Amino acid sequence: ISDMTNVYLPLIKNDFPDFNYDEFKQKTENLLLNYFTAISTLQPIQNVNITNNVALQINSIISQLQANNHREHYENIVIHKTAIKNYVKSPAVFKIILQTSLGNINYIEDASGKLIFGDKDSKEQTIYETELVYVQEFKQEMDSNLLKHNTLNCPNCGGPISNPSAKFCEYCGTGIKQKNVLVWNFNSIKEVSGRRSH
Repeated sequence: ISDMTNVYLPLIKNDFPDFNYDEFKQKTENLLLNYFTAISTLQPIQNVNITNNVALQINSIISQLQANNHREHYENIVIHKTAIKNYVKSPAVFKIILQTSLGNINYIEDASGKLIFGDKDSKEQTIYETELVYVQEFKQEMDSNLLKHNTLNCPNCGGPISNPSAKFCEYCGTGIKQKNVLVWNFNSIKEVSGRRSH
């Protein structure tokens, strides 16, 4: 995997001092396990830290399996490592890309139990990529002067707020009230190496 944790974590912590990397690493791995369970059981994912994008992605996979009368299995899952691959900042959205390497047995059967994809006896090594997003606009209380051109501004002096977790304006010192309506959520899951990554 592309482990750039030592490069990007200090930058993330600078923007979000309360960001708990170990907690989100665990959440990432739990999300992947929930993802595999949802597909294997043909049930919606049980995870509160996801956007509608992830829910729709999983529902689409489940619908396709059901339409073809197939069942997909993920067995003997062993997670090896999770690390930060990239950190992307824009005026309104912050993204953390994580990669997880794991081993598992993955195969698909038809209604009669005939194997149509994968191998029931051979474990494959693969890498999954997950994307955490933080939409900055939803973090601050609504104010007529707060949002200008998709960036955050101080409600008092109008100065730009460069740090999304700032509690005071760096120009005039006005307190900035924060509203944790939407914080970090997982926005996508994809396999980037393995049989179906190409």
